[in-house]
Amino acid sequence: MRKNTQPYEYNGVRGLKAIAKANGVAIGTVRTRMMRGLTLEEALNWGLSQASNNALANSVWKGAKGIPAIAKKAGVSEGGILAYLKQGKTIDEAIDAIKVARARIQKANDLKRANRKSPAKKQVEGIKKPYQLNPLWGLALGMTL
Repeated sequence: MRKNTQPYEYNGVRGLKAIAKANGVAIGTVRTRMMRGLTLEEALNWGLSQASNNALANSVWKGAKGIPAIAKKAGVSEGGILAYLKQGKTIDEAIDAIKVARARIQKANDLKRANRKSPAKKQVEGIKKPYQLNPLWGLALGMTL
């Protein structure tokens, strides 16, 4: 027997597959989110609501909008900015903290390089007395002794 189900409708689009395609979300993703208890609207806009809840999607820094653009403009990683934002820092504080940490690491690496002892370079010497060379080595090296 067939279930009597109502097709989904969202913004004038009917059918779950068509709705997912129209909103740029994979049908499997929408179904999984709905099985987890989200409504259709929440399932379609879940990633957007997460970002806007954290004010990440609307973040602006020196003309760059969004965390990926800010990270690229500042020359730092997205993950680094996000980690500092989770700690409650502003974008400026996060970028400054990342740059300070980088400078500290660079200074430590420079000190390590300076303190390394360079091994004494061995000079390669040629054979001084070829007549003392084992005849088999002479044969292997293509020498006539």
